[in-house]
Amino acid sequence: MYLSRASKTEKHFTLHPQGLVSRHSVTYLSATVNGYDDIRQFVMHRIETANISDSTWRPLHGFDLDNCIAGGAFEYLQGKAPVILVAQVAPQVAWLLSETPLSDTQRLTPLSDSNWQQLKAEVPDDQQTLWWLMAMGTNVNVLAHATF
Repeated sequence: MYLSRASKTEKHFTLHPQGLVSRHSVTYLSATVNGYDDIRQFVMHRIETANISDSTWRPLHGFDLDNCIAGGAFEYLQGKAPVILVAQVAPQVAWLLSETPLSDTQRLTPLSDSNWQQLKAEVPDDQQTLWWLMAMGTNVNVLAHATF
């Protein structure tokens, strides 16, 4: 039984799992539903009960979870290509980013005459990145990428 956030009702499905994705503190089950071939994401903590079905599991031929993620299945992409983000960040943000980098290409460089650092990183052009930047408020001064 799945508790749907949209309709706030309990729903019963026969799911055919295709993969699991963890994003921050939330884990998603990627699955097809009943006899359909489109992939849906189900937040695991909303699955209230699960039973083993008598139905045979149906793999979705040609499905590639990595391609699904790269295509923006778990993000609201603004553009297809990643962008270079350049920003000045406050010390507490620099500390956070040193522990949990935005990307593999992230670089933090101390700014002269300041305790702030310059951030340069290749990041997704998506709403998640935009929301993160907005949440940082005055602790981040974006210098480059027009989207942000």
